[in-house]
Amino acid sequence: MKVLGKKEFVESLQARAGALYDSELVSTVTALIDDVRKRGDCALIEYTRRFDGVDYGRRRGGAQFEVKPGELEAAYEGVDAAALEAIRFAVDRVREYSRNTMTSNTRPAQVGPGVLGRVYRAVDSAGLYIPGGRKPYISTAIMTAVPARVAGVRTVVACTPPRPDGGVDPHILVACGEAGVDRIFKVGGAQAIAAMAYGSETVPRVDKIVGPGNRYVTAAKRLVYGDTGIDSLAGPSEVAILADETANLDWVAADLFAQVEHGADSRAALLSTSAGVIGEVGRRLMLAGAEEEDPRVVGVLCDSLAEALELVNRMAPEHLQVMTVDPIEVLPLVRSAGAILIGGYSPAALGDYAAGPSHVLPTGGAARFSSGLTADDFMVSSSLVWGSRTGMRAPAEAAAVLADLEGFVMHARALRARLGDGAGPEAAESTFPGGGVGMR
Repeated sequence: MKVLGKKEFVESLQARAGALYDSELVSTVTALIDDVRKRGDCALIEYTRRFDGVDYGRRRGGAQFEVKPGELEAAYEGVDAAALEAIRFAVDRVREYSRNTMTSNTRPAQVGPGVLGRVYRAVDSAGLYIPGGRKPYISTAIMTAVPARVAGVRTVVACTPPRPDGGVDPHILVACGEAGVDRIFKVGGAQAIAAMAYGSETVPRVDKIVGPGNRYVTAAKRLVYGDTGIDSLAGPSEVAILADETANLDWVAADLFAQVEHGADSRAALLSTSAGVIGEVGRRLMLAGAEEEDPRVVGVLCDSLAEALELVNRMAPEHLQVMTVDPIEVLPLVRSAGAILIGGYSPAALGDYAAGPSHVLPTGGAARFSSGLTADDFMVSSSLVWGSRTGMRAPAEAAAVLADLEGFVMHARALRARLGDGAGPEAAESTFPGGGVGMR
């Protein structure tokens, strides 16, 4: 663990700015996306051959990169009972959490003799990106598909990179099956994002794409946004642990070590008002095999709890673990964190797999302005205005004056046409079908 002063720590946070943007990378991914838009499946086959070493075109006689029912059945037969039980447990937990926390207030409000409000509905289709690469991200299938299904998305598809043998890890397939994914495609990288954003002969176009990925996937999501929706731009995984002398230091060390398992660019920070806590955790990390000054793991000594929390809010970490004597005192002071994990029995690793909330969280300081993935992210809303003759008179008079000021003559005329004596009979009292709100 590398011990940093407060100024050094803040400078390291500032260095994150712009980390997700690389002009050369953007140029490369832009060309790839354009190619997939133009050539569809042919481009997907070519990029899969080039980047994953799997030749669907020659070995399989065409664009055979969709998982077939027989492959899914074989996957269920290939996983052991303990794995299936764990997958089903995680699916149930995420489903329960999603149902209990999604937006339910769809009842419009009555404002005078009229109805104003919002109407919520799920997007029609969603595309999930499930990373493959070094490890099979079984949990990502659960953490993305289940909230989509709870929201009511009609069609859920997933893309994941193939293994060298052209298949997909059976545990990913089983997780997709249990979570309710409709179709699975053995395509990865930026080309998978392009396919879900614009469609190909085989892969359908979707309304929203979610899920983490490497820098090419992230760049592709940035570029297709606007033609399709996205959840967020994922950067390196990170955790901040706020700990005092009451924390179990073995657990603190284990949680810091677990975080950097995500990759060479992962970040873990221990903030404490105790030099003894930082020193002892550093010693235990070394005993566990960590490098003496691994730059991925840093310790920051703070003068007060308030100062530590100010640094936490500057970091806006993906995960914040609070392991202090009085975490309730801390909670109201946290302004920016993707997930807040309270106490020794709530490690980030639990949130990664089976706590309930999705592990798709804002990174790189994005928790300052964005949130973790929920069922609400698969929903859109429309503002609702249902007026009546008496109810719209005052706002229409004001609107007509504003239209005049802006020079929109026909807008003003359309409004004043409804204000005259010949505007038509008063509407009878009616009831909004979704919320039972009277209107007259």
